[in-house]
Amino acid sequence: MKIIPQGSRVYLVLDEHKEKEGSIYLPEKHSERSRVATVIEVGKEVKLYEKDDRVLVSWYTGVIMNVMGMDMKADLHRMLNEDEILAKVEE
Repeated sequence: MKIIPQGSRVYLVLDEHKEKEGSIYLPEKHSERSRVATVIEVGKEVKLYEKDDRVLVSWYTGVIMNVMGMDMKADLHRMLNEDEILAKVEE
């Protein structure tokens, strides 16, 4: 099964969030966190991004994808509009 976004939508997978070993987790109140993700597929109307691009998105952005019959890690697969991506990450 292959997921093909329509219009200006982007299908991406968030990097797994890993706490540093031996650190204490302190929740940040009233702050907007962001995450790095990898673009898996783009819709035909997407102009700024393409497959395999690394991007920065808001922590809770997009629609969580959990399709039965596909091996998807919980809440890491997301579908969102192109304009919800904050930036492209270049290494």
